[in-house]
Amino acid sequence: MLRSNNHVEGWHNKLHKSFQCEHPTLWTFLEKLKTEESSLQLNLAAINAGQEAKIQQKRYADHNKRLINLIKYPHPNIEQ
Repeated sequence: MLRSNNHVEGWHNKLHKSFQCEHPTLWTFLEKLKTEESSLQLNLAAINAGQEAKIQQKRYADHNKRLINLIKYPHPNIEQ
């Protein structure tokens, strides 16, 4: 999945990939929405309990850590 700055677009891409077909039936679509809602509810409960949000793809874990570190400790100039 390509990473997107638009959270809705990212969610849509994730949902679309979960179908495994181009035109799912209404019942398949509803089941996938229910599964996605359950997943979101679990993540929200974990965040409210003080746990970190789950990273969906491990290949972005290192990238996200570096971005957070850069935001917390910005470089004083571009040469660093």
